[in-house]
Amino acid sequence: VAAPEGTPHAVLIRSIEPIAGIELMAERRKGTVPYAEGPGRLCQALSITGADNGTGLTEECRAEAYRASSGAAPEGSVRAGYDIFVAYPPEGMDRRPPYLVTKRVGVGNSGEAKHYPWRFVVKGTGPSKMKVDYPE
Repeated sequence: VAAPEGTPHAVLIRSIEPIAGIELMAERRKGTVPYAEGPGRLCQALSITGADNGTGLTEECRAEAYRASSGAAPEGSVRAGYDIFVAYPPEGMDRRPPYLVTKRVGVGNSGEAKHYPWRFVVKGTGPSKMKVDYPE
């Protein structure tokens, strides 16, 4: 959520393709794959709990959280905005990877909104076990 309470403004990250920390994710998921596909698996893999609600994930929030942090995190949780964060690519690197826009999935009870093109998938990422037809 990226706005004050009561203002609808959020991004839901439902899945990631890990490139680092895979051994730790495997441990947290007790070796069960996929490690981070779907919100439940993703939270297990990254050790995200309800204590992390409202945590800012940008580099600016991370720096602020680090300055304000006592260094202690709730048991089984990340330290707010410090252990998990969204980093910007280095200068000169394309900040927007090629992505596909698809219709939403798993929202059959949302009327016409179920057809809104509000689902974004990074093109060319690893295999997925989700039952989704990705356009070429």
